[in-house]
Amino acid sequence: MLNAWPHSKISTWLTTLLAVTGNTDAQLNLAYRYWTDKDTTEYPKKAVYWCHKAAESGDPEAEYLMALFHVMGFGVEKNPKEIFHWYKRAAEQGHASAEHAVGWCYEQGIGVEKDEEKSVYWWLKSAEKGIAESQAGLAHYYIEGLGVPRDLEIARSWYEKAVNNSHEDLEPQLEEIRHKLDMAREGNETDA
Repeated sequence: MLNAWPHSKISTWLTTLLAVTGNTDAQLNLAYRYWTDKDTTEYPKKAVYWCHKAAESGDPEAEYLMALFHVMGFGVEKNPKEIFHWYKRAAEQGHASAEHAVGWCYEQGIGVEKDEEKSVYWWLKSAEKGIAESQAGLAHYYIEGLGVPRDLEIARSWYEKAVNNSHEDLEPQLEEIRHKLDMAREGNETDA
């Protein structure tokens, strides 16, 4: 019902009425509307206002969006600690993209100290939910032995999942790993 009239004044009025009463779906709907509708300079502030309301109510999608707003500096200052805070809140509720983002924060040291093991922990959670970027990140970590023991078989497995999950650009890396594993099986290389 909220999207029946996507950008009409009546729809916005009704959605705002629901949002004011604490309906987190309506609050998040308004946040997305104001984020995507660039008609006035006030819209970023309104998007953040409604998104923050929904996020404070514990909506994981709103928490994830609050982190994105801080990443982009949309209606708020870019703030690494806030980025991590909101991603982590959403991730703790099982939001797969937020789990990947928390792993990225640990990898890059955004709002937290760099920690490869924690990066692996969060990427594993999101990779198991089909997030190709986490699958690729895990493959890379297993190749390099970052936060996990070096293991080309496991790296190959994660690359295959990422490639099968619409990350075809990783096909060359997958083929290289397969080649190294074949060489190791033939006794020509000992690093697998």
